Amino acid sequence: MSIVPDKLYELGGVPVGMAVLQPPEVRWVYSSTSAAPYLNLTKGNLDPAKLHATIAAAHTATTSGRNDTVFLTPETHTLTAAVAWSNSNTHLIGMNAPTFWPRSCHITHTSALSINNMFAVSGSNNYFANLHFEYAVGAQAANYTCLYNTGSGNVYENCWFEGPCDATQGDSTSFALVNVDGGGNLFRGCVFGSTSVKNTAAALLKLTGSAYRSTFENCIFYFQGDNATATMIDLTASAAYSGPQFFKSCQFVNWSDNWATNGNYLVRTTGGTPENGGLIFDTNCVVVGFTDISAGDTVAASPFFFGLQSTAAADGTYSGILTNAHKT
Repeated sequence: MSIVPDKLYELGGVPVGMAVLQPPEVRWVYSSTSAAPYLNLTKGNLDPAKLHATIAAAHTATTSGRNDTVFLTPETHTLTAAVAWSNSNTHLIGMNAPTFWPRSCHITHTSALSINNMFAVSGSNNYFANLHFEYAVGAQAANYTCLYNTGSGNVYENCWFEGPCDATQGDSTSFALVNVDGGGNLFRGCVFGSTSVKNTAAALLKLTGSAYRSTFENCIFYFQGDNATATMIDLTASAAYSGPQFFKSCQFVNWSDNWATNGNYLVRTTGGTPENGGLIFDTNCVVVGFTDISAGDTVAASPFFFGLQSTAAADGTYSGILTNAHKT
C-alpha cells in the first residue's frame, strides 16, 4: 500500500485513500476585507480559498471527523443567521489570548434579528476556545438560547457567553443562555452571564433531554438579579436529564444592586423531574446572593450536593452560600 510522503511519515504514514485519516485542514474566518486581520492574512502564502467571510461558510468547507480547525480573527463577527455546527472533530478557535473574557473574537447579531439557538452544536468531540458570544442584544421575544449543544464530548474553553443583554429576555423564564443536551461535554474557564440588564427570570444554564456527565470547571456564572425569582440553573424541562452534572471550583454570583436582593434559589426545579440525575458541586464552589440551592420538594429523592450538605431534607442548610447577611 502506498504511503503519503509527508510529516506523518514519521508516525508510520497514512494509507492513501483513507480520507478520514488524511492531514486536517486549517481555515480562517474574517469579518472585513479592509481591516488588519484580513490584510495580514493575505500578506502570506495562504490559499485564498481557505479564507471565509462567515463562520457558516468555513464550517461548510470543513470535513467532519478530520480534526479540521477554523480560526476566527480578533474582530466582531455579526451573524445574519444562526450557525449550525453539525460536524464532529471540527474545531473553532478565536485568535485571542486564552482569557476568561475573550472580547476580541466577538460573535453577535443585530438587535433586530430573531435568532433563537444562535450557535447550535449537534456535532461531537469538537473544541471551541477563546470566543466571546454576545446574545439577546435586542428585544426579540423569540431569542431564548445562545448556545444549544446537543452533541457529546464537546469542549468549550475560555469562552464568554454574554447575556441576556435586553430586559425582554431578562424577564423571560423561557430564556436559557446555554442549553446543554448530550453527554460528556466540558466547559472549562468559561463565563456565563451579563450585568448589562437586570435579571428577573432568565436562566444562564439549562440541562435538558439526555444531558449527562457534563462538567463545569473553574467557571463563573453571574448576573445582576433584581428579584427573588432570579435563578441561574434551570431544570424545568419536561424530560428528566439522564445523569449527574459536575461543578468544580465554580462561582455563582448574583450581583444585585448593593447586594440588596437575594435570589430564592440557585436552581429552578418547578415542574421538572431531576430525580434521574443530580448536580454535584465540589467544596471549592461559591454561591453569592442566593438563599438556598433549590426548593426541596422536587429534589428530595435526589438532593443536590454542595460541599458538606446538612443531614436535613434536600432544602436544608448548605455550606458555601453567601447572602446579604454575610456581606461586610
